[in-house]
Amino acid sequence: MSLEVWESVIDLCKYGDFPDISIGGGEPTLHPFFWRIICDSIGTFEHPWLATNGSVTKTSITLANMAKKGVIGCALSQDDYHDTIDEKVIHAFTHEKPKYQSPSSKDSREIRNVTGEESNAGRWQGQGERVCPCDCILVKPNGDVLSCACEDAICFGNVLTNVTIPENWDQEACTHDQEVKEWRLVEL
Repeated sequence: MSLEVWESVIDLCKYGDFPDISIGGGEPTLHPFFWRIICDSIGTFEHPWLATNGSVTKTSITLANMAKKGVIGCALSQDDYHDTIDEKVIHAFTHEKPKYQSPSSKDSREIRNVTGEESNAGRWQGQGERVCPCDCILVKPNGDVLSCACEDAICFGNVLTNVTIPENWDQEACTHDQEVKEWRLVEL
């Protein structure tokens, strides 16, 4: 994602009243503007969140410390696809069990164990009923804005040109089945 696309994403989220952001990708910590994106996110969103595979040890430990203080939310993804994670990173993401945990604790660290069998598991539930697990928009690196992260998501436009989001769009509902009755044009 270019810096121009990122700045347009910030504008879209401010205008569209999207209070939270999840930063993903391949490995977000490898992005050349990673710290700029994190700083912008902290200054713009209520609770920025990201996942890392822990491949950049020093950065991953810093992110774990930020998440422990509640500045961001951060998950360490352990999966079948990446190299072994440095034990210092795993330790940084591991919650200590204090004798007393303050009710106001904002510790937002987590470790996720993801296997090949679990990827896309949320797409189907129950009796073969299709359920979309996404509850947010997705902005691709080229700036395309999608209704969710599913392969068949609706494209609302591109942040570099214009984005059209339905007036009645419910970001917490399955976007694949929503009727689009009214549209709102968001020009950036």
